[in-house]
Amino acid sequence: MLENRFPNIKVLESGVKQLKSEEHCIFTEDGSQHVYKKLCLCAGAKPKLICEGNPYVLGIRDTDSAQEFQKQLTKAKRIMIIGNGGIALELVYEIEGCEVIWAIKDKAIGNTFFDVGAAEFLTSKLISEKPETKIAHKRTRYTTEGKKKEARTKVNADNVGSALGPDWHEGLSLKGTKEFSRKIHIETMCEVKKIYLQEEFRILKKKSCTFPRDHHNESIKSDKGKIYNHLF
Repeated sequence: MLENRFPNIKVLESGVKQLKSEEHCIFTEDGSQHVYKKLCLCAGAKPKLICEGNPYVLGIRDTDSAQEFQKQLTKAKRIMIIGNGGIALELVYEIEGCEVIWAIKDKAIGNTFFDVGAAEFLTSKLISEKPETKIAHKRTRYTTEGKKKEARTKVNADNVGSALGPDWHEGLSLKGTKEFSRKIHIETMCEVKKIYLQEEFRILKKKSCTFPRDHHNESIKSDKGKIYNHLF
């Protein structure tokens, strides 16, 4: 499948048996020998999801999963974003027309990248309207424009696309079903304890917290046992 999408790539399904770096040569377990000019060692990794096998839990790691998220978002009224990394920061800023509950285990957003003061400044930017005129990018950019794309109906750990890089969200319409621009609520110092499917939620007669209306753009420390219902 990968070779069909990218003709310049040749896929060999075999483990590496021996590497001779001085000779620029690799021996694979199928008995083949391959000479290379430059070598990139990619051990590979899979995103660790908080709940495996749940159709409503999506881990964004590559271009294909980002496109799948865009597809799911078009039907969503409310979503929850878990995590405080770079992708989460960009998602919260870019999403429109959908209630966003952002759950992080730290005291402030972007804890890995900047201090509390900078976090407070950026939190205020989440409240304000996004500028209509986009800032020009001066760095080199790589796109897939002009190349034929194959339709993909399913995203899984075995079929992944290109890794996400700067400006990965450009070209994606990250908009839900609502007409408003932004509505964000941040739950700090918390972790996800359990995820319920709708049927299980009704059987157990659980009650969901309503989306905070009076302070929907403030950062609030999460109380133990809060339950939010995401709407698709």
